Amino acid sequence: MVQPACEKQARLVLATCDLLASEIASPAAVNALLGLQQWFCLLQRGMLSIFSEVYNFVREQPESEKRRVPASVLDELFVSLALAPLLPASLDREFLPEVLACDAAPEYGFGVTLVQCGKRMAERVGRLSERRGDYVRLEHSAEDPPEVERLGTLHRMPFKKTDFKQLISCKARWSGHSGLLECHGVLLSVKWIARSRRRHHRRAVILVDAKTAIGSVAKGRSSARSLRRVLRSIAGHALAADLLLTTRLMGLQGEGVLLGESGAPTTSGDPDFGDVFHRQEFFMHAMTDVPLTLTAMQPGLLDPTFDKLWTELGAAVWLLGSRSASIRVVLACLVNLYLFLCRKSEASWVQGRSTRSCCGCFVSSLALLFQPRSPDVRPHPPTRVLRIEGVAGVWCLASAGQLSDNPGKWKPDKVFEPLGANCTILTVRHSFESQRDKTAIEGKQLMEWCQDTVEYTFAYQNQSTAYSESPLLSRRNDRKYKLFSPMADVCHGAAGYRDPVCGHLCSVGQEVFCWKPVHGARPTWAACGNPQCYKIMPPQLVQSMANEKLRDDFLVVGLLLLVAACACCCAVISGSRSDENEDSDSDSWPHREI
Repeated sequence: MVQPACEKQARLVLATCDLLASEIASPAAVNALLGLQQWFCLLQRGMLSIFSEVYNFVREQPESEKRRVPASVLDELFVSLALAPLLPASLDREFLPEVLACDAAPEYGFGVTLVQCGKRMAERVGRLSERRGDYVRLEHSAEDPPEVERLGTLHRMPFKKTDFKQLISCKARWSGHSGLLECHGVLLSVKWIARSRRRHHRRAVILVDAKTAIGSVAKGRSSARSLRRVLRSIAGHALAADLLLTTRLMGLQGEGVLLGESGAPTTSGDPDFGDVFHRQEFFMHAMTDVPLTLTAMQPGLLDPTFDKLWTELGAAVWLLGSRSASIRVVLACLVNLYLFLCRKSEASWVQGRSTRSCCGCFVSSLALLFQPRSPDVRPHPPTRVLRIEGVAGVWCLASAGQLSDNPGKWKPDKVFEPLGANCTILTVRHSFESQRDKTAIEGKQLMEWCQDTVEYTFAYQNQSTAYSESPLLSRRNDRKYKLFSPMADVCHGAAGYRDPVCGHLCSVGQEVFCWKPVHGARPTWAACGNPQCYKIMPPQLVQSMANEKLRDDFLVVGLLLLVAACACCCAVISGSRSDENEDSDSDSWPHREI
């Protein structure tokens, strides 16, 4: 994990906050601030697409004269500050065991295909370089047009065009430059990758037949305004899913080889998110897809780990932030308080869907408070929203306390009937791998462990019907490791595995205890692995694990709602005071157009 130096980043944050509050600086001072910010953005080159209008401001003369900084420049610096927690980059991300190829043409539209080639082949293709003249081609078929020689070094993949699976095929709804269409094809590929959580935190290889798209995606920025819009969306999805994009040149002989014959849409690859926030053009195009998706439009897009919770709060800050400096400060304090609670809570609550839903409600409440409004209309304090958040927070905390004292509404001995040791293990599937933390929290040492996954199938009283148990996940052999040390084998085989079914790894043919539901009951906490809900896991243990996870969810959601209610009250009070100050200074300072 590489990240900016803490001292330099602290000075950068303080300087940016000072500029956002005063809104007055010289072009030379802003240029120095921009230089440090761009140096940090080299860790995540996609963030370079944020900056556009600031380049025009730093070229103004005389460069040492102080002047009012335009609103568009402040917006770009504000976005870079809010997304700064996403700058750290992991250098040990593995390649996806698949390679995508995208193509675009005005006559056909957009197409995205995929081939399962394995990690070794994907790594081989991903380590090529167009600067050395490397390019990729597929195996030639009889129906393909004859190949044309080109400069560079040919690297041929052992796959034919028919081996690629079609993922997206949609007609172009607008015309544009070929480079712009190819970049949009890359965006469709990134969106498809980001929809699956198992593809997050990986390196993705995408084959493109246009050097314009390859160069702009690799640089992370472009001077062309049309390309910059697409690059911002690509960067937003890549940052949210923690993807390291690798685009490689693919030598194709004609358009439409990846699009099919008709270009008829088979899968919608470009969901229409819409212009929900009608602010400036910058706010509508700079990574708009990610925060809108996070507000419950597609709650499964992100892998909800601690690192990515920054995105949800950061999106709320820069997308919904007010022009008032005081409200910006309140929002920044709210983000820091929320992240403080996240760091103190190391439970498994971040894996729950309720947390994502709560974050979506939290962002929506901020939208109600800080939505753009006419300067002639005074906002009414949303007391009803604050009351609902407060009552919901107290109810969640009370529910968490009840789950701690009470085992739950359902009693396992009344829901499941014991069948005795009359079930026989049919198959055992045991997989294990060494895992480690990606980031250290508050200076603590990093941990690595062995993750076991066991799947059983069993039969009751030697019947022909086979039942499957839900996967058993366990963790063993926890130990500390030093940063940048190579990954070691923590598992040391399957000998040390213990599970609650047999006390050890069950063997095929072993007789075990089992349970069946009474009157066809299927409680949500039971985690049934088969339609009949027959289980070999003790129901008492299953319910206690489910209650523990649910209690953590209620606890954190309740704290978040209470903090949001308190912070929103402070924001409303601060906003009303700032409006009064703006009215008093209306004669000396002109109003800014929104």
